[in-house]
Amino acid sequence: MSPRHLTTRHPVARKQHQCWECTRPIEPGTVYRVDVTAYEGRTYSIKAHVECADAGMTLASDMDLQQAFDEGRDSLIEEITASGEPLTAFDLPDVVRRRLEDAIAEGEARDQARRAEALARIRAAKEAAA
Repeated sequence: MSPRHLTTRHPVARKQHQCWECTRPIEPGTVYRVDVTAYEGRTYSIKAHVECADAGMTLASDMDLQQAFDEGRDSLIEEITASGEPLTAFDLPDVVRRRLEDAIAEGEARDQARRAEALARIRAAKEAAA
């Protein structure tokens, strides 16, 4: 059974949400997009910046639509990262490109911190064993 789109709304955020497409915060007072979908008896709400949702839909329109419905579409940041292409290879609005650049840099910094933490634990374990 394929996901079924139920409704799309454009509310004003009363609290902070996370954008499905770029993973950056949707700040209070911002108009954002909510797509409500039903799948296997459950409903899902996908929240995104309006510009990010538009960019994600543009990217999805380049995919085989049946494949997109059957397999589900990844978020914009996942699709772009998986492509291996630089952000400049995609025709994105400046605001979306900046959000994605920030999210990618934040993810790389987080990964680097995790690696450093793991190395420190390994060194500490080796010193304790010696």
